[in-house]
Amino acid sequence: AAPLPEFSAEAPEDATKEQLQADVTRAETETAEATQRRTQLEAEVVRRTTRRTTLSDLTAKARQALVELNLQLELKAPDGEAASVTKARRLALLARRQALTAEVALLEQEGPLYEATARLLTARRDLAARDEVVAGRRADAAKKRLAAALRREAEEQVKAARAAVLNAHPDLKEIADRNS
Repeated sequence: AAPLPEFSAEAPEDATKEQLQADVTRAETETAEATQRRTQLEAEVVRRTTRRTTLSDLTAKARQALVELNLQLELKAPDGEAASVTKARRLALLARRQALTAEVALLEQEGPLYEATARLLTARRDLAARDEVVAGRRADAAKKRLAAALRREAEEQVKAARAAVLNAHPDLKEIADRNS
């Protein structure tokens, strides 16, 4: 895998606090979205794993139901049962057999489908985890740029205050010196 990118903590000289704060907000949003994607993919891996463990049991139960249904279809109509009732019961059994046959076919296809897409899902989850780390690094760098800009601004305000003290009236300068 390619190395993760690094992000500069140096803020451009012309960047405003508002722009830097917007960068932080955008990077934090990207991180949250990447975390959500990774979490969803991890949940899908768990869901598929759970489903794959139940597939053989479900398939066996559906096959057993199909065997029992075929046995019912082979039975003769009970004595005294009206022909229309026998026909309706038989149609219901045939419909149920068709549904069970389709269910067995789908269950048998589901397992290989999960296996065929397992590597793709794992790769997508790993990519989402990498995106989450990259977005987190981008957010950290954006926060550092904002902090550096705020620190520079504070230092400039301190310099301006010191200059103001130096240029202050002598009486005010004496009071400022005692207070600092």
